[in-house]
Amino acid sequence: MDQLGKQFFFYFLRVIGLIFSIGLILGRPAMDMFTIGVSLAVAAILEGLPIVVAVTSAIGVMRMGNRNAVVKKLSAVETLGCVTVTCSDKTGIFTQNIMTACVVISADDCQAEVTRTGYDPSDGDCCLQNGELVSGSERYPSIACVIEIGCIFNNAQLANGTVIGQPTETNLDTLCNNIRRLHEIPFTFDSKLMAIQVEQLNKPGEPETLVKGAIDRILDICIGYLENGNIKMQMTKGKYDQIIQTASGLGQSGLRVIGMARGSDMRSLYYAGLVGILDPSRPGCLQSIEIIQSAGVSVKMVTGYGLETATSMGICLGLHKQNDICLSGPQIDDLKDSELEQLIQNVTIFYKASPRHKLRIVKALQNIGEVVAMTEDGVNDAVALKKSDIEGFFSLPTETTLDILKCLKYEQLFTISWTNFFFYDFINRFGGELARNKIWMD
Repeated sequence: MDQLGKQFFFYFLRVIGLIFSIGLILGRPAMDMFTIGVSLAVAAILEGLPIVVAVTSAIGVMRMGNRNAVVKKLSAVETLGCVTVTCSDKTGIFTQNIMTACVVISADDCQAEVTRTGYDPSDGDCCLQNGELVSGSERYPSIACVIEIGCIFNNAQLANGTVIGQPTETNLDTLCNNIRRLHEIPFTFDSKLMAIQVEQLNKPGEPETLVKGAIDRILDICIGYLENGNIKMQMTKGKYDQIIQTASGLGQSGLRVIGMARGSDMRSLYYAGLVGILDPSRPGCLQSIEIIQSAGVSVKMVTGYGLETATSMGICLGLHKQNDICLSGPQIDDLKDSELEQLIQNVTIFYKASPRHKLRIVKALQNIGEVVAMTEDGVNDAVALKKSDIEGFFSLPTETTLDILKCLKYEQLFTISWTNFFFYDFINRFGGELARNKIWMD
């Protein structure tokens, strides 16, 4: 509205100046023309315009309310309608954040599949490719080794079908009550892995280090791999390439791939296997994205996942085509701000992106004149959220994010898209920039 008012002011000023000049040319007294100019200036003020805009915005608020939206600030409707680019995380935004381990592949290529979906432990089985059930660690030691590592890492709990903790860890049911934790190295976006030191209660004084994380990071720190869960073998280039190819194949099918390793310490780790985790897309997400794109808004995926997993989901949702550009976090680090700004409009997927990369992405888009909406489901991206023009949060906010996300709340991804882009068409006719307003999406 501020920008629209400025535009009207300059338009009317030019018209009044033109009328004043024509009057002087025709020989009218200057004072009379000045009086006419002042009268035109007063008459040019559209007294009904603020009311029309306020009523239109109020109608939008009512429509959003019918779609589980609560608008705290009326001007947020205007801002929401003028978005030109949406940057969204994959997990919890495009997907349901219901992660289920669906395949386990050990270092010696033994593969088991989990037929369960969701968090119901009574639903589904773990079976080999030939259909035989995996029923005990004695018969399938290599598969049991991978599952054991995942279970020991589990910090999450399941209460009445609701996850308490990290969903990535909840997919592995706890089986290891005979283990005591000694030390933990938490996951960071730079290391891309998590490590813990444990010992068995019946074997005190014999600590062991377990590691899980991105498959490439796990392989880089391993000196070998395990056969049958306990036989240490030397890592070769051929074996390394085979594991990477297997992980890439799982990623191309849309699975998140987590590598597992164990050893006496961080310098003596042996690769144990990997777990492929399925996180299904949100129902109706594809249709909502099509609506947004049809309104001229670009939707970009910004995720910490690898290239294969991100592009697989992007293709399924219509965000990414075969020849579109994908940009990784390390590649962003190698680009200057000016180079990133020239390239960023043609990028559909940003992968292996950390919070600092997301902040640079938002800044680069704003520097080329885009109005950026950013949706996330974690507090770790609070800085990038605060920098964006519109902020979305898809989980219960903490005190940190409550200071950022104040104005709008809604429950599902893009469920108010029709309302948003009614205002997009209405407001963007004037081409004005936006007042910055914040939203909270739940």
